[in-house]
Amino acid sequence: MIKKALNFLLIISVFFAPRLFSQETDDEKKKLKLLADFRYRFEADWDSRRFEGSYRADRNRMRARLRFGFNYQWNDHFSFGARMRSGVATNIQSPHFNIGHENFSSKSFRFDRYYLKANYSKAWWWLGKNGFPFWKQNELWWDDDVNPEGVALGFKSQVNKTQWQPTFAFFVPYHDHNGNIEESQILAAQLKMTLIR
Repeated sequence: MIKKALNFLLIISVFFAPRLFSQETDDEKKKLKLLADFRYRFEADWDSRRFEGSYRADRNRMRARLRFGFNYQWNDHFSFGARMRSGVATNIQSPHFNIGHENFSSKSFRFDRYYLKANYSKAWWWLGKNGFPFWKQNELWWDDDVNPEGVALGFKSQVNKTQWQPTFAFFVPYHDHNGNIEESQILAAQLKMTLIR
């Protein structure tokens, strides 16, 4: 996986290097945004339980997360981007890895976003793998580390002092049932109403 990540970065750097080092206007330089963040913490995990309810042995561990990517604004309406993150490939909720628990082995990276997005005055759509497109109050309903794959679209409409924002999405998750991959589908819609004062 690390080899794939390095190949991806090489392709991106070949595509964007002439733009980065050429004499461009300020507007052209604003088209490319590079994104990166790093998190590190020491975690005392005592009296914790596994998902099935049994207790874990008390443990102290160092945890880290690394994410990097880009977004490119192609023109006034279209943009595309991608992001990679650390973490175990089979765990879609946690981008963290334990330091010193895998006998100095290499850490794995994977794509958690890759998308083509379009924005218009009152409408938008994206396809690929991107952030959760629906309004939510907090992460209790949907974890921000889980990025769905599929297509989403929405628009805004204002009637008097009320703004209406319908959002529609079609996602295609895959489930592995004892080695048998089964395709499933999620079709979702939301209508958000905001009172404008």
